[in-house]
Amino acid sequence: MSILFNQDDFYRDSSGLMIPKTCLPEKRLIAMDFFSGIGGFSLGLIQSGINVIAAVEMRLKNPLL
Repeated sequence: MSILFNQDDFYRDSSGLMIPKTCLPEKRLIAMDFFSGIGGFSLGLIQSGINVIAAVEMRLKNPLL
């Protein structure tokens, strides 16, 4: 029996189903940016391939508190 595809290009799950590796979701780091300000840190993370799922900036009414 000849194989028409390269088995290294597929993932075989526990049931025996073969899934092309190109269909699997990417494994990427996930980050949350607290004290985000203008967003430069988030932008740097995104440009380096990290998935930023949230960015938060909180402004207090009285900055001296």
